[in-house]
Amino acid sequence: MKKNKLLSLLLMLPLVACSDGFVDAWSNRTDKFISEEKEIIPLTEQEILEIETRDGIERSNGLKFKFNRDLAIYYLCGTYQEFASLTIPDTYNNLPVTGVWNEAFKDTSSTLTNLHIGKNVQMISAYDLSICSLLATITIDENNEYMEFDNGLLYSLNKQQLTWCPKDNRTEIILPEETNYFDKYSFINATNVASIYLGKDVFGTNIMNMDAFSTLTSLQNISISNENPNYKSVGGILYSKDETVLERYPTGRNGKYAIDEKVTSIAGNAFCGCKFTSVTINKNIQDIDVFAFYDVHNLLSINIDNLNPNYSSYEESIYSKDYSSFLFSPKAIDNIKIHPETRTIKYLENEIIENLIIPDGVTTIERIITPSLKNLILGSGVKNIKSRAFYGSTVFDHVFYKGSVEELALINLGDDNPILVNSKRYFYSEENPSISGHYWRYVDNVPTIW
Repeated sequence: MKKNKLLSLLLMLPLVACSDGFVDAWSNRTDKFISEEKEIIPLTEQEILEIETRDGIERSNGLKFKFNRDLAIYYLCGTYQEFASLTIPDTYNNLPVTGVWNEAFKDTSSTLTNLHIGKNVQMISAYDLSICSLLATITIDENNEYMEFDNGLLYSLNKQQLTWCPKDNRTEIILPEETNYFDKYSFINATNVASIYLGKDVFGTNIMNMDAFSTLTSLQNISISNENPNYKSVGGILYSKDETVLERYPTGRNGKYAIDEKVTSIAGNAFCGCKFTSVTINKNIQDIDVFAFYDVHNLLSINIDNLNPNYSSYEESIYSKDYSSFLFSPKAIDNIKIHPETRTIKYLENEIIENLIIPDGVTTIERIITPSLKNLILGSGVKNIKSRAFYGSTVFDHVFYKGSVEELALINLGDDNPILVNSKRYFYSEENPSISGHYWRYVDNVPTIW
């Protein structure tokens, strides 16, 4: 694949200073980044105490607690000192401490190595433990009826939720049959795991669509109980029970992958974090979730069977059959060329490209995530730019608009688009403009500033 030469040519262009008084239709938009850096003054200890008192937070022995009046229980909600070893007490003010508030360990996450869980704690989120980078040992009060270890793994809510995997060399995880909830934070330490077994009670999109397996970076095989009514494993790949929906591909598999002919749908995050470089979509695929290929960093090519009636491929990217909708592009390619028949860009994400041309035929932009993009050529046919359309990108060096100042005013620009509002915009003019402003034209097919 040839490198896009636009950036190198742009770098040789002389930048022409334009009138300070020049404004266009987006210049007075309110969705701008704050350009002035303001000094952040830390709160005093007294101010922090006042805020916590107002919010019903109480302090004791380095720990913070929050009272639930309806249930007459307390939660551990934070710390006000750092700990190497921390004990979640059984009670506070003679009432049970039953859980851990979100980010309770944030202020001791860099020092905590040992945690003891009191007898009344029913649940700790996997995220709260995952941020504790040095955490090596967890113990549980012998009278705790809600949390327990099984084969070295910590579970909450009577084994319904996987809460923590230790940092060890295990290569296999076998989840209990009753475990039905886990997420990517549950497996944050399980980087050596190549095989995982799921029980009969795993269900619903709350698991499969939360990129739960993305942190299992060595995963080669997913198996599941034959009694599970929702999912089935074939060849180490997770499918719906009838094998028509591809639910999850093992994250650690490399190389190329051709989707089985039985599959008609690809679920959200089915490939999240996967390492393969090429995928072939069969002729029977009818639906591809917009987030199916989310966070697939090594993907270079997507091939679609010519007999597929719903999708087409062009320059390694996925389109609707008639090319009217751009649906997805591989994140690892360094040049994206949009089909001339495309009218809507549904979802374009790429971390590498520095230059992007939106053809004149495109009328609607829904989402473009391009953190490295420097130069955007925006076609004159664009009529609608959705809210947060460029969320995840950074301010561009240049936006070369192929229309006029007056045509820009007619674009329906959705809310929260500071990327476009704050980027320097140039308007197309074949002749050297006699009025002040920012203008450009093509010289040997390269955008050139007047």
